[in-house]
Amino acid sequence: MLVYGDTGVGKSSLVKYAAEDESLASLTIECLSSKSYSELIEDGIRKLVEVREIKKTTSLSAGAEVEASGKVPFLLTLKGKLQGKVGRESEFEVINKPPLDVLLEAMQIANKKLIIFDNFQNITSESDRLLIAQTLEFLADRSASTGDIKAVVIGIAEDASSLLGGSGSFQRRTTEVGVPRMPDDEIAEILNRGFSKLGIGISPAIISKLVFYSDGFPYFGHLLGLQVARAVRREGSIFAAESMVETALARAVRDVDKSYNDRTRRAFEAGGEVQPRRRILEILSMSDKREWRSADVIAAYEDRFEKRADYAFLHTSLAQLTDVKHGAILSRSGTRNSYIYRFSDPQMRPYLRLTAFGK
Repeated sequence: MLVYGDTGVGKSSLVKYAAEDESLASLTIECLSSKSYSELIEDGIRKLVEVREIKKTTSLSAGAEVEASGKVPFLLTLKGKLQGKVGRESEFEVINKPPLDVLLEAMQIANKKLIIFDNFQNITSESDRLLIAQTLEFLADRSASTGDIKAVVIGIAEDASSLLGGSGSFQRRTTEVGVPRMPDDEIAEILNRGFSKLGIGISPAIISKLVFYSDGFPYFGHLLGLQVARAVRREGSIFAAESMVETALARAVRDVDKSYNDRTRRAFEAGGEVQPRRRILEILSMSDKREWRSADVIAAYEDRFEKRADYAFLHTSLAQLTDVKHGAILSRSGTRNSYIYRFSDPQMRPYLRLTAFGK
């Protein structure tokens, strides 16, 4: 299975709760750009086995079911203790087996039924990405011999093919699940239900404001709701007043990734009358769109600020907002004269709403 979508929309939580509902004990492997496929598999093994001894041997005659094209496969010899509840550890030893086979054997003994490769977008090596795709194919084809162990790949992407790619045979063996941002009415329902359980009264206008700042991200919805509830309790009240909300928003900003502050500082001009980069980010942060062409930005600029005879300065500023020097706030795709701009990190928009432009 492939699970994809924006950062912070609840992909990992969805898989976690779905596994719990199906009583599937899972093993999560965090994907890091610094680690190869074999190192990721070893990470999984070490989560299950208290390793005492491990060594690798290369072999030209015996290879794993899953291996990188053109690479010499290696085999593992491992001695250790299978981790479990206190007093229930058991010895675990394998000799000259491919790493994936070792992992699957340990999972079967530990009664784990699901491998989760989380944050897969961090894997940039094409060969390692291919190996993950081959692993999913292998598990789909060998369910009887593996004890029907399943695999889920979770990552930030606009679609499944850009997340993992792979052959047509791989795509036929997987289920693709796109996780969109949460609709405004669902964010509002979560907030209303939470405040109701706490016995806190809150007006529809304030709920609408919190929904706007959340921008479809459950993380921001929960964060803002928590801070408002705390502000109400500090005041000894049972009703959320507007002044309490402003205090809660300020506290919520401090809980957000500190790197956002550095990036926006680099993006904004230090001075000047027009400050086009700041104006562009104000337009985009307050918009209900998720992507923009240059013409969209120009039209919004005219509505919000002023009409100009020449908009070369806006094109230049849009390009600057995609480079690291200016915080890489935006990303762009397409070809010259038809670029499409998006926030490089979708959570930057709710951050800008909370800090610079939303009040």
